[in-house]
Amino acid sequence: MPRVCIKLPYCTRDFGRFKRLVAARTYTDGGRRCICFEDGLQRLVCCGSSIDAIYRFVVVSDRMSGLRLRVPQPGLRIGDSVVWLKWQGSSFCLDAEGLKRVCHSSGSAIP
Repeated sequence: MPRVCIKLPYCTRDFGRFKRLVAARTYTDGGRRCICFEDGLQRLVCCGSSIDAIYRFVVVSDRMSGLRLRVPQPGLRIGDSVVWLKWQGSSFCLDAEGLKRVCHSSGSAIP
């Protein structure tokens, strides 16, 4: 059973904070690593052989400063799949659309 789920959309500019959050919310279920996300009244549970927070450097236009910056883009590797957080003008956001490719939904309201 999942511990506390990560509420979506989750936005951050800090890869270190994202990495710590993923490490804290990952649990083991039947020998597989799993993580839970909460999108409104729906839960998405992602399971794989491993779950890691990763990053790659990208150049983005920062809406707040008006500058183009080279920043680490956080991503979530679940087994062989990777979901990259999307740049929203001032921060990277993880939403349910990207996760639905690699996760399954509980399909029921959260108790």
